[in-house]
Amino acid sequence: MSGIFVNYRTEDASYASCLLDCVFTREFGVSEVFWDSRALEIGKDFRPELNLRLHTCDVFLVLIGPRWLDRDDERGIRLIDRPEDFVRMEIQQSLLRGVPVIPVLLDGGSLPHPDALPADIAALTDRQYTHLRVRSYRQDLDELVAKIRQILRGGPYDTAPGPRQARRDESHATTRYHRTAVANGDRASAAYYENAPDRADRE
Repeated sequence: MSGIFVNYRTEDASYASCLLDCVFTREFGVSEVFWDSRALEIGKDFRPELNLRLHTCDVFLVLIGPRWLDRDDERGIRLIDRPEDFVRMEIQQSLLRGVPVIPVLLDGGSLPHPDALPADIAALTDRQYTHLRVRSYRQDLDELVAKIRQILRGGPYDTAPGPRQARRDESHATTRYHRTAVANGDRASAAYYENAPDRADRE
């Protein structure tokens, strides 16, 4: 089953989720990676498969971009504050399971203060994070792949809350590689979400 579960908001991190799926499937194999835009079949009830993958994954990645926290719905309510928000529910379940939960900070993204999060996922801010930045994407990807490979091999990994790292916001110019990934991610996401309107809460 899936060793790696990729959690993200479509509008906030579609390019990064697509990039990680491409890299991870090459490095670890398709069966070891759960990225909903590829793994869930159009027209089928996605919930059983989603729950199975969520409760059998070995490592859970949370992609955090500039609008991850503040993205709101048509009523002005933050998506993260809605109990039915899939991003929130997936994080909450993974924290309860005790699997390694790794926040991946994208360009412009930062780890929120715990007071800014619902209580059931506030522990996310105690997890050691990593970066995925446009200007250093090769190095960042290599480091992330190495960390995940260690986890999947059963190597030592501290899942207990630890001291929060210093927070930095990185803002870099968009490169051609980035633009290509954005385009691919948007197309992949659109193909799925147009056929699964109930998943709009991931937007």
